Amino acid sequence: MIPNEDNWNDFPGLAEKNLNWIASRAGEKHILFVLESNSTWKIRLNDFPEEPMYTLIVEEEEILNFTDWPDSWKKVQP
Repeated sequence: MIPNEDNWNDFPGLAEKNLNWIASRAGEKHILFVLESNSTWKIRLNDFPEEPMYTLIVEEEEILNFTDWPDSWKKVQP
């Protein structure tokens, strides 16, 4: 089941967490980023604009769909 778009209120403080995302090298289709030192958190690129831009996946479960990347989430070089 795909969760609602931009349901940040279901996860208080998540958008404010300082998370460092690195480009995925695992070769999983459409997985762009993984959380630095924790590959169980992933960001998938969706079929935008028909779907929200991204999906956050934690422990292989789709948690939330979102379009605007949180300011506190950084894309870092590996």
